[in-house]
Amino acid sequence: MITLTGLGCRSAAYLLYVVLSTIVWMLLVTSSILTHYYTIMTPGPRARRHNGPIIHRWSTWAAKRFSIFFRCLGKAIAAFNSFWVVLTCMFQFGNFFNRCYCNSSVFWLRDKAFNVIHLEEHDIKIVRSTWIGGVCLAAVSLILYVMFVNVYIDPPLPDS
Repeated sequence: MITLTGLGCRSAAYLLYVVLSTIVWMLLVTSSILTHYYTIMTPGPRARRHNGPIIHRWSTWAAKRFSIFFRCLGKAIAAFNSFWVVLTCMFQFGNFFNRCYCNSSVFWLRDKAFNVIHLEEHDIKIVRSTWIGGVCLAAVSLILYVMFVNVYIDPPLPDS
């Protein structure tokens, strides 16, 4: 039976993807909040009026600048992250992660790293059943999404 211990190349690549995705999400949500604050607090013909007192100009200026900075930074990280996902998939399907260095969790275990070379029949059954479950879950998600789009995107109009 395979005992996975530590952080290897594959798990480090996925972990980097998840961390960068979370940072992008936080930056873009913060940018959206700051943009909303700026549009409410800026006097002008197109801005919505705020019933409270007008906040100092420096806060609206800072909200505008940080909003633009966070949005640009979030999009740049997202662009890098999309490149990273494609590169990780190429490494995955090109068997780059199946080298001894990557499989033995050298990042985490250092000198105590080990590598399992032989898979037993029980391990192969577990991997196969997990793969089948993942495919079924993806198919159900796809069907539900298509049903949602067909129902809510262009609903039929009632007869007049």
